[in-house]
Amino acid sequence: MKKRSFVYELVKSQIITLSISLLIFLIIINVVFDKGYRKYIFEPIFNTIVESVISYQENWSQMLTGFQESYRHNMSLILKDIAVWFENTPNVSDEQISQQINSHYLNQDNTIDTINWYIISNDGIIVNSNYEADLGLDLQKSVPKYWDVLKEMPINEIRIDKMLYEVKTGIPRIFGYYRLDNGNFFEIGLKLKDDILKNFIDQFRSFADNTEYVDKMAVYTVSYEPFGDFPELSKEDIRIFKKAENQNLYTYKELSNNLYQVYTSLYNEAFNPEDISPIVRTKFEIDFSELMKVKNTFLTLFNIIISSILIIMFLINYQQVKKLANNLTMIIQKVHDYEKNPATGLSELEKHSDFRETEKLGNAFKILSHRITALIKKQNSANKSLQTAKDRLEVLASHDELTGVENRRTFFRKIKMLVDQDIYPWVLVFVDMDNLKKINDQYGHNTGDKALNILGETLLSCTRSEDLIARIGGDEFVIALIKIQMEQATKIMDRINSILLEKGKFLNEELELSISYGINTIHEKDAGDLEKIIQIADSRMYEYKENKKENKK
Repeated sequence: MKKRSFVYELVKSQIITLSISLLIFLIIINVVFDKGYRKYIFEPIFNTIVESVISYQENWSQMLTGFQESYRHNMSLILKDIAVWFENTPNVSDEQISQQINSHYLNQDNTIDTINWYIISNDGIIVNSNYEADLGLDLQKSVPKYWDVLKEMPINEIRIDKMLYEVKTGIPRIFGYYRLDNGNFFEIGLKLKDDILKNFIDQFRSFADNTEYVDKMAVYTVSYEPFGDFPELSKEDIRIFKKAENQNLYTYKELSNNLYQVYTSLYNEAFNPEDISPIVRTKFEIDFSELMKVKNTFLTLFNIIISSILIIMFLINYQQVKKLANNLTMIIQKVHDYEKNPATGLSELEKHSDFRETEKLGNAFKILSHRITALIKKQNSANKSLQTAKDRLEVLASHDELTGVENRRTFFRKIKMLVDQDIYPWVLVFVDMDNLKKINDQYGHNTGDKALNILGETLLSCTRSEDLIARIGGDEFVIALIKIQMEQATKIMDRINSILLEKGKFLNEELELSISYGINTIHEKDAGDLEKIIQIADSRMYEYKENKKENKK
């Protein structure tokens, strides 16, 4: 029997051994890399993007909530006055109703575009209105959950809802209802200027454009209607949004290996107009094509290098093969170590590069690891930027942007905490800037805004960090001075008036900045009714203002 040559047998055995080893090695590398890619790159980036979008929605919604609160009180008074007038005035015409409403409200606020009125029957049909687009609209069919809440209103009760969007047109409105004696509803709808919605859409688009991997962002209302010119939803999209509502605020579907369609929803099946956010749903794509390119480039480069090594191995002896195998083993170990902690990068590969080929392999791993590490650092930097933006939005949601003091919503939340802590005595001061309308008319709204800003700065500088200060209306502020008696509070407010008088001269030599204030000292026995506490301080402020007017005569 003819013997085969040693070289032939050696080459054959090496080919078989190396082929099997190469196959196992490639499988392991692919599994390890894919696991590390999903754990340290894909999942963190994906979750961060989704959480950032949801956080942006929530913070903007909180800002809108503070914006809406400024309308509720005046709208309640006007709605009741007009509804009572309507019931007591027989055979009233549509024109008379519109004139009556306009005489109360129209043109008093530069954020309001128009005001519409509606008469809704007790079975939910709009039977009369000065807004023809809604005539004949059946609320039972178009917004059944909303009607289920509205129809339970008692006679002569008022409801002011948060900002919503019309079912037919998507126009932003604030709606108020009064239940008439005959069971029908008298409704007022404030149409806000398009700048409010446009500002939100522009900011949301800017947010999407500046967020890496995010594409085709679209925003929708609770009625699945698009904001602005965003595309209409399909039945499949609506079905997926409902799925997101029953999960952790979002869900997604995989469009391809590197493209995902994400659906977020702040809406809840337990419908309540008092809690609903006017901005509740987003649909956007997350495109990881660039990440996949890096991954595929690495795997292709790796396969080429390994194939090259295999050809070279045909020409080396057993010792060289063993040495090479040891080099590869150590490189694999380094890759495993890198997979456990990719932020540190790959190091000391040159110690295990006895061959030019293993050196190239090590350099390829180092290049790729640098790219991945840089990508992780870039993502960490992006996370910090997103956190900074989130913190900024939280400040805007809790503070008045013009004056720098807290807004009405934040003040009432903190004042309730103060009452719960039984910290007494404390003083509530109701502050009103004198002659703001006159300043706006005589010197311009820019000067009026600067005057309000000076007042905010002065209130903050003349009080302590534990005191509470908030702007609750156009020229109205409230202050809670902790553990202070009325005499001390009066000195503080007089000092504020003196400072304002000096600072006003910097705006205009003829301008006299001043405030009127009312002080109410609260002891433990008085702390039960916050509305009454504020009402007392408000009344004393008006007495103070009238006394000043009398003294000037």
